[in-house]
Amino acid sequence: MIRLQATPPTMKRSILTVFLIAVASCGGSSGSSTPPGSGVVQDEAEGNDSPGSPQDLGTLAPGATLSVRGDVTAFGADTFDVYRFEATAATSVGLELEAEGAPADLDAWLANESGQVLERFEDAGTANESGTFALAAGEVALLVVTAADVDANYLVTLTGG
Repeated sequence: MIRLQATPPTMKRSILTVFLIAVASCGGSSGSSTPPGSGVVQDEAEGNDSPGSPQDLGTLAPGATLSVRGDVTAFGADTFDVYRFEATAATSVGLELEAEGAPADLDAWLANESGQVLERFEDAGTANESGTFALAAGEVALLVVTAADVDANYLVTLTGG
């Protein structure tokens, strides 16, 4: 198992490159599937800190929502949280990532199973990230959540459009 260790924020881009290479070489794991459901908020399941063991959020259909509540450390052992989900049909996905509790600069990266970065959500100095991206029918995506400055609790919501 590959584990990423805490690093200063200036090294996060280098870590992202190594992380995505590891995703490509490990292939990711589908784990156990959780049925999708609008309004259901899943809790982060630890062990999702490496590219070889993403937490499976299930499938995302147009009109459905996947939400997960978790926490990451900026300089600790839990620097990255990795989630896997699959589109049931071609869809435009809306992403909302928000800090819960104390303010924090959170970032999110979206990659495919090969490790290719599809989108980056990294507004400097902001606690919340949002945006949209497209997925093809049957496409699997990996979502990485990290904190750039302080330890943080967060809620991330993916909405199929």
